[in-house]
Amino acid sequence: MGTPIHDRPITHESAWTKASVGGPEGMKVRLPAGFRRGVDALMAEVRSKPLEAIEAADVRDDVVLEVLADLRRTVLEGRGAAVLAGLDISDYSTPDLERIYLALGTHIGRPAYQSPARDLVGHVRKAPSSTPRGYLTDLELKPHSDSHEVLSLMTVRKAPDGGGVSGLVSSLAMHNRIFQERPELLAPLYEGFFYGAHETRPIAEPITKTKVPVYCCVDGKVSCMINGFFMMTGARRLGVETPPELKEAMAYFYALSEDPELIVRFMMEPGEMMFWSNYTNLHARTAYQDTAERTRLLLRLWLDPEDGRPVVPEFLNAINNRYDEEVRAQMAA
Repeated sequence: MGTPIHDRPITHESAWTKASVGGPEGMKVRLPAGFRRGVDALMAEVRSKPLEAIEAADVRDDVVLEVLADLRRTVLEGRGAAVLAGLDISDYSTPDLERIYLALGTHIGRPAYQSPARDLVGHVRKAPSSTPRGYLTDLELKPHSDSHEVLSLMTVRKAPDGGGVSGLVSSLAMHNRIFQERPELLAPLYEGFFYGAHETRPIAEPITKTKVPVYCCVDGKVSCMINGFFMMTGARRLGVETPPELKEAMAYFYALSEDPELIVRFMMEPGEMMFWSNYTNLHARTAYQDTAERTRLLLRLWLDPEDGRPVVPEFLNAINNRYDEEVRAQMAA
């Protein structure tokens, strides 16, 4: 259980800072001429397909394929995050965009269901929900990890009030700062704590059998996953307090996650698609407010690459299996 602490600076480009990546513009990949033509051809291929039947082979255009190959290398082997910018989506309906987006995402990894509704393409919007899911609120979401290895968001409509600003921060750059400034805090972060599922979730194992670390180091690669809500729920279900050394470490961790020298904040425009490694980046969003005339809408993918990053099994069991089990329980009901 647990891994040795990585006790030297991480020099890989995935430990990026706001300055080293070039700020918001440095995150963007401007789509080449011909990409839209390839997307139109893709739309003709998948328009009549159900989402579950869409696959990587549906993408055949060479320009699109080259962009996706570069994107995959960036997310899985390079800095770990990129925003595809410049796609005009004004002629497409939301169902069209779901099919296009899913087909593009299959070149990064296998799409996963995101709720018991078996949605391969999630809708990030303010909507009523029987369980506490942040993406269905209009509240601020502080930097955090989510489920599955690669995450993606695509903007369909921006919030009318100018809110809903996205943020990304490298959890590996944060590791460097902790190692430099407060190295004693790495030990409790590498130990972690038990995760507990919310009481409304219908799963057989409401508390993880082992602690889930915040950081791990496998095959020389540092990875991160954190969900403070699951940790607090785990402590509540166990009837114990979160260890004070972990509380201190997490407070420092979360403060670093919003350090203006580390986090990049930007407004995603309609048609822009952000892809990032969940194991090397945290993501965030500011609050927003809809109006009766216009509501914010983003599409979301959870993707699992076949040749993914090596991580401890606790990462995979802590969140992936919990949502997967919830889906299985709903399907069996």
